[in-house]
Amino acid sequence: MFFLHNEVDTIENMREKLTELIPEARIGVAHGQLRERELEQVMRDFLQQRFNLLLCSTIIETGIDIPNANTILINRADKFGLAQLHQLRGRVGRSHHQAYAYLLTPDGMTRDAQKRLEAIQLSGELGAGFYLAMHDMEIRGAGEVLGEGQSGEMQEVGFSLFTEMLKQAVRDLKKAGHRIWMRRWA
Repeated sequence: MFFLHNEVDTIENMREKLTELIPEARIGVAHGQLRERELEQVMRDFLQQRFNLLLCSTIIETGIDIPNANTILINRADKFGLAQLHQLRGRVGRSHHQAYAYLLTPDGMTRDAQKRLEAIQLSGELGAGFYLAMHDMEIRGAGEVLGEGQSGEMQEVGFSLFTEMLKQAVRDLKKAGHRIWMRRWA
């Protein structure tokens, strides 16, 4: 079982709480601030079932494959985006075992957090990634390329240089064999 607690500063406090709640659990801790060898040893021990509960940060979303892990509890799931929740949920159920994902949230979540959690709850079948991307775009908006809400560098480099950079990027993609679909609006 994974217990995801994405606050490294309080992860040891969470370990103490879990030890009180589940005294029979053998708990290992993994996060990105561990030294590489230490992290590697913790993960090896978990894989070899020396721990039955891995208290961890989002470091597990980077492709760690533990076939025997069939349950994930995500503490403060309201703080994660849809894509990240989908990725984290995919860390369990990677073999023939039934998988379970529990999303732990506080009372008084924002409306957007509620929408994200509802969307992730409804998406359990093949192709869910596309469904979630569409919901994410509905919740957060699609953004804009040139306006005030644009998050790129256009305002810093200027419109002319930005459009030249964009044209060059499209040319490079086409040279690399990518098909570019574009549509003009009047």
